[in-house]
Amino acid sequence: MFYKFKHNIYIKEIIENGEASALALAKIYDGILASNNSRDVALTVKAENIPWIKTGDILEYAIDSQLITFKEANKLWKEMLDKETLGNYKTLTEYLEHKTDIMTRF
Repeated sequence: MFYKFKHNIYIKEIIENGEASALALAKIYDGILASNNSRDVALTVKAENIPWIKTGDILEYAIDSQLITFKEANKLWKEMLDKETLGNYKTLTEYLEHKTDIMTRF
């Protein structure tokens, strides 16, 4: 399974070991993939029917569950953005406005 995802037939290129491992574990154990790496995983999770969440989904759940405030979530988002781990969205609000059920399923 790891090899299948490492030599990704859906995007026709080799992806990093971490992403391939996470995809394989999610598939084998009927788990949920948690990844912000849309470029490497989007087509695969759709084709393989693997549930997928991103940081924004986790923060949204934490807000909805009243575990953190929206202000705290935005602070976390900014800290991660400063580390360049969140892709194209500059704020949590922007992510939530553009999120689609096709690409992010939970």
